[in-house]
Amino acid sequence: MRNGANHRRATLRNQRGQSLPLLAIGMLAMVGIGAGAVDIGRHAFTATELQNLADSGASAAAKAAGASYYCTTGLGGQCIPNSTSDNAAALAAAQAMAQRNVVNGEVTPFDASDVQIGSFSAGNFTAGGQPTNAVRATARKSIQNIVAGMFGFHTSTITRTATATMVALGGGIPTLPIAIGKSYWQNCIVYGCPQPQLILVPDGVDNAGWTGFFENDASQNTVRGFVPSPCGGGDTRPFVNVGDFIKLGNGQGTALDAVKCLVCSQNQNAFLVPVVNNIGQFNQTAEVVGFATIVVESFNYSSNPKTRFCGQSGGGSFKSINVRSVFNANAPGPPGPGFYGSGWAQMVG
Repeated sequence: MRNGANHRRATLRNQRGQSLPLLAIGMLAMVGIGAGAVDIGRHAFTATELQNLADSGASAAAKAAGASYYCTTGLGGQCIPNSTSDNAAALAAAQAMAQRNVVNGEVTPFDASDVQIGSFSAGNFTAGGQPTNAVRATARKSIQNIVAGMFGFHTSTITRTATATMVALGGGIPTLPIAIGKSYWQNCIVYGCPQPQLILVPDGVDNAGWTGFFENDASQNTVRGFVPSPCGGGDTRPFVNVGDFIKLGNGQGTALDAVKCLVCSQNQNAFLVPVVNNIGQFNQTAEVVGFATIVVESFNYSSNPKTRFCGQSGGGSFKSINVRSVFNANAPGPPGPGFYGSGWAQMVG
């Protein structure tokens, strides 16, 4: 009996001795699995933050690149050409997004080569391609590995890319009953014209004027009715789509006074207007081909001073207004085929 008990105690001691190495191996495996899970989790979290950075950087860069083709302008001032190129403007905008979208708690700036301007067509982006209509941003971050570091792979670099393009506005509610002929954009690339010229409304050569939208005429009474109150009649302006035909007019009169009232008395100076496929006549109907955003720069009279600004007096009859197209990257609506400076940035890759 005593020998049997001793044998059982010896057996138990041997089993405990064998269990300790197995326990140590099991614990080490669990630590490795846990550390690996931490690695995987950190990689996934970093990748998500990098994608957010790439998306915001590409979107901001696309808007900035488009804006670089336009003037900074306003009532009483001349067109001030943007001093930065589209590449510099795009990179600066992306860097601004990097300051706002940290990765792993740190600012992760873009290198110059990380922000590329090019062409997007048929689902493919071509850096430096024509026509210029898109920007691709690449965000990357190196992080320390735990498990892989034990095998000599101390860091991993995670990379995410995003592509954004400016989408042309294909429909909207114009905020002023003015139409601009597309002839002002004949030499444009997709993003817009290099420093668009001053536009005379109404234009003596019938490249810009008034619109009665879908009414039977574009008389001064009809046009003034579509000018927002309190300066005009405050009639409801219709939703206009690319492809619609609207009525045009080129007369002078009360509509000019209404626009001046909006600009000088109501401090409204940026307006969304249709661009039409004019054929040199502004007393008929014409097809809408896109939309532009304009600002009023000055007013023209028949006697000196012939060009005036708000608050400036003088004699003579009121002849026309000077407007200029500006870039508008916050004009949501259905997409359209022709870009005339108004639309929105869309992620495409």
